[in-house]
Amino acid sequence: MAVVDATFWQQYTGQTLAGPDVAACQLWCEAVSAAIERMLWPLVVEPVTRTDILDAPPHRDLVLRHRPVRSVTWLQFNPFADGVPSRFGPTHTLVAGEDYELVVDDPGAGLSRCGIVRRLGGRVWGVTRWGSPGTLAPRLHGIRGAVRVEAAVGFLTVPEDIRAAAVTAVTLCWNRRRLGTPVTSESWNGYSASWSPQLVATAAVQSPDVLALLRPYLTPRFA
Repeated sequence: MAVVDATFWQQYTGQTLAGPDVAACQLWCEAVSAAIERMLWPLVVEPVTRTDILDAPPHRDLVLRHRPVRSVTWLQFNPFADGVPSRFGPTHTLVAGEDYELVVDDPGAGLSRCGIVRRLGGRVWGVTRWGSPGTLAPRLHGIRGAVRVEAAVGFLTVPEDIRAAAVTAVTLCWNRRRLGTPVTSESWNGYSASWSPQLVATAAVQSPDVLALLRPYLTPRFA
């Protein structure tokens, strides 16, 4: 599913397309949607489910790859996985609220925009405490553990300003396509002209109007 498609673009702009124009507009919509998704990563625009295997960090906070996170479906932790994905079994499954919690930093929307899964009970992910006879404090031993996590990520519905940005970018591409290679400047004495090539999706999403709409999603809050 794309951020914007030809049907939504027609509804948003009040235009009616027919024949080959519909297919052409859909191609532009797909190209712009892909460009916006690349620009916003690790932000996920649409609701999807992701399964990742991550190295266990040597502290309490595990940062998931995709954000925002709506919920963690299940999570497994093997402190001795040593980077091997197959080393997970039922005994490695952790319990939400007892072993870990998803840090929800946008409670109004019920989202974890930071994507942090925090270890509970005074424990950390990638370190084991070893106790020795005759010593008061345990020693910390770093190991290469791994976490396998399935999470529901992305917004339930694409935010309106992101869709507006996509429509604006598609419109820029579409207008340039309709005009072909328009003249951008002319000089009459000793005639000369400057021509603009067809606008591509990656250039359209970099335009000031589109970036202004996307800027709230490019802040460190989502990084």
